[in-house]
Amino acid sequence: MLVTNFKVFISRNGSGNISYSKNKLNYKVIIYKEDKILKEIFDKYYFQLEQFKLRHYAIAKWIARDIRKEGYTFKAFASNKQNIRPIKIKSNIKN
Repeated sequence: MLVTNFKVFISRNGSGNISYSKNKLNYKVIIYKEDKILKEIFDKYYFQLEQFKLRHYAIAKWIARDIRKEGYTFKAFASNKQNIRPIKIKSNIKN
């Protein structure tokens, strides 16, 4: 399982994207601009990309780490397994 070709970018509609290749398939993580928490995390690291000499892998790793810290997990779309989105984890609390 070889993961390569990381690219962190903003799409035409303003959403954040992280694309990568895994086993010769292209995947894309979509961070919607409507979710303010996730977009803030994405923008924080995206605008540091130049300072880190365009190290897309490191920036993508930090974005994913901070999104997970906020209580999200990554799930694939049912219709297209190569598009991935963050989903808020719902905690089950028994009374």
